Amino acid sequence: MDLLLRATGWDAPGAAQPWMEIEAELGTELPRDYKQLCQAFGAGEFSQVVSVLCSDETRVADLLRTWRLLLSDDDSSDGPFAPYRIHAPGKTGGLIPWGMSRAADAFYWQVTDGPIDAGPVLAKTEDS
Repeated sequence: MDLLLRATGWDAPGAAQPWMEIEAELGTELPRDYKQLCQAFGAGEFSQVVSVLCSDETRVADLLRTWRLLLSDDDSSDGPFAPYRIHAPGKTGGLIPWGMSRAADAFYWQVTDGPIDAGPVLAKTEDS
């Protein structure tokens, strides 16, 4: 995070994030570097390419809102995230969205039994 802050020249007061509430609803912790990123920058877009989902009052790039919508649409094992599912609290193996690109690519963490900071990152691309 220090390198990213220096590279971007970002000098902002930071964006408060309700991590206890977010992680309680998700039923899992979130990666430490992601939380630092959201604290420093808040929800938004890098280089008009990648948008990061955080707590967002505008609800445009809100992590929980996006996760809830995906979870409500993920009703079968052969759905749009196959062979994966969207994370449901109390289960492992599911995906939590953390970002998207302008090309409609989506980025996720996979919830595992191991430490969240070591969990896999997956991408879902949309072919044009």
